[in-house]
Amino acid sequence: MTPAAMYMQLVVGAEIGSAAQWVTIILFMEVARRAFTVLTRPQIYVLYYMAGACLVSTQSSVTGFGRGLLWQQFLVQSDSFRQLGIADKIPHWIAPNSPAILGTRSFFQAAWLVPIALLGLGQLLSRIDNFGLGYVLYRLTSDVEKTSVPHGPGRRARRHRPG
Repeated sequence: MTPAAMYMQLVVGAEIGSAAQWVTIILFMEVARRAFTVLTRPQIYVLYYMAGACLVSTQSSVTGFGRGLLWQQFLVQSDSFRQLGIADKIPHWIAPNSPAILGTRSFFQAAWLVPIALLGLGQLLSRIDNFGLGYVLYRLTSDVEKTSVPHGPGRRARRHRPG
């Protein structure tokens, strides 16, 4: 599903990540059905979130292309990037460019530890940013500005309107 998701992202120019996740689940459910077995809820949960993790592609403000691990290894191996001479200039902390490492087609190698760690660090900082700044702004508006949540001054202004 991932090559199809990458192709659709290039053709359409928009994210289809959640659709690809559900298509992956449907595909695995059909394979399980033909194997005369059923997928349990935990298995579906793992499939859904792991398919999403594989298709992680946060939007870049400049290019709009994804920056997930699969996309990075695709760029390193891309014939177009090799012809332009760019493939060798991609740093190893983004994606290893050794043919021996990329030939195994697995992220469970020491060379992928730094890109995976950077992806994990980015996810952690994103969560801290989302939750932390939300809490800081809540405390700023409720404590520093002394407003009651959510519409205190508006209600007071209507009650004491001259009239």
